[in-house]
Amino acid sequence: MNFTTEFPFPFVLGGTVEENIARLDDYFFNEKGSGTDLEGFLVLDGTGDDEETMWKIVSIIEGDTCVTARVDFNNSDITFLGVPIGPDNSLSVEKTAEALKAQGLTVITQEYDLVLPEHFITIEPYDWICYWDKTYWSQDEFLEETVDP
Repeated sequence: MNFTTEFPFPFVLGGTVEENIARLDDYFFNEKGSGTDLEGFLVLDGTGDDEETMWKIVSIIEGDTCVTARVDFNNSDITFLGVPIGPDNSLSVEKTAEALKAQGLTVITQEYDLVLPEHFITIEPYDWICYWDKTYWSQDEFLEETVDP
C-alpha cells in the first residue's frame, strides 16, 4: 500500500463516532486518562489476486468527532509517496526524513517519528501513519501535540 497526503480509507476524518463505527468491522473504546480513543478494524477487499486486508485504525475522539486517524501497519509492503515505511521495509527515521525532503516535503525529524506540518501527518516508520483533521486542529495545536519540546 502506498499512502499519500490524502487519507485513503472509508473512515471519515472529522466525522462523528457513530458514522465511523458504521464503517468499521469491529471496534472498541479505549478509555485513557485524558480522553477516549476509538479503536477499530476495517476490512478491505483485495483487487485481483490480493486477499482481503484488515487495517487497525485508532482515532482520538473530541466531543463526538474523530479528529485523528492513525493506521497501524499490518504488512511489510507499505510506503508513503513511494518511500518505504513498513515493518519490514522501512528506512531509519533519519533516512526516511531525507527521502521525503528530497521530494520537496517539509519534515520535522524526531527521535522516533516524523511530522509533516504542511499536511497534518505524523509517521512512525515501521509502525504507523496518522492523519490529523485540519478542520479541527489549528497549525499551532497540531505542532503542540506532535512536536517534542
